[in-house]
Amino acid sequence: MSITVDYYFNWSGTLDELSTEVRTWIGADLQPYKGEPGFLYCRLLGMEFTLGEHHLTNNADLNFEDFRFEIGIRTPWPDADFRPIQLFTMASLVYALYRRLAITDGILVFDVQVLLARYEQRSLSTGERGLYDTVSGEFVSFPHHPISLFSKSRLAPKF
Repeated sequence: MSITVDYYFNWSGTLDELSTEVRTWIGADLQPYKGEPGFLYCRLLGMEFTLGEHHLTNNADLNFEDFRFEIGIRTPWPDADFRPIQLFTMASLVYALYRRLAITDGILVFDVQVLLARYEQRSLSTGERGLYDTVSGEFVSFPHHPISLFSKSRLAPKF
């Protein structure tokens, strides 16, 4: 059984431009999967890492149609030993995309069914701007944010 954690978001450029930025800031060697230029793939920290435009339709509180791009990490059964870092890695990717590409709005989804976080940019009490999760009602901080995400998924590490 595979487990996926995906981030759906918008960005003003093309997929090619986005993939160049992701390669620069994340360091992932995303390449077309099986020669398909609209779906990029590589291994990242032992997990399957993908980037592309998605074609999902809305489902309850999952407003997929509001977002153009999807970045995700999948752990198939043979790679299940990487699941303890899967959600933490995705939360880190969301934060990196916010800080380096100014991606402020999006949804983090577990197995295309469970809304883990809904992100937007808000003003902090200091007047600065920060990434805010409307699901938890908290600004994104580390390690607090990924730990709170574990409670909404089946990926909680067993220490």
